[in-house]
Amino acid sequence: RLTYFFVRRTSPSLPPIPPGVEVDSGREEDWRVFDRPFPARLTAVVRVGGLPAHLSAAFDTGGGVILGGSFTRPEFRGRGCYPLALRWLAAALAPDVREVWVNCDVRNESSRRGILAAGFRLHRVQFSAPLGSWDPGRWVDAVVRRARALMPG
Repeated sequence: RLTYFFVRRTSPSLPPIPPGVEVDSGREEDWRVFDRPFPARLTAVVRVGGLPAHLSAAFDTGGGVILGGSFTRPEFRGRGCYPLALRWLAAALAPDVREVWVNCDVRNESSRRGILAAGFRLHRVQFSAPLGSWDPGRWVDAVVRRARALMPG
């Protein structure tokens, strides 16, 4: 399996929000439509015409903050909800976080387009091939990244 990893610097400026659209960290009624992503550091819920349309979340990991747990209700797909939520999270996290990460399977073209539209850039492609609890693809990726970090210039 191949996975894209994207990175973006955070920015305190909020993205422009179109008329009839709201973005915030979620209200109690949103959790009747979406599952609340635990243990998320922060969530972004996009509402269109007052209806919850999209959910994304930010998670703390050992290597930084990764955005994920994203879902757009089918009737709202193709309207820019996903990139808006990613940009909103990057702005909301800006005071404490320098950059955020997001990943998707290389076969997921719509997610890739949304991630790029949100201002992320491709950082790397990672190969994953789980064999039980061991993943030689991730091991090779970690060895290559460590070797590159040790190389001069």
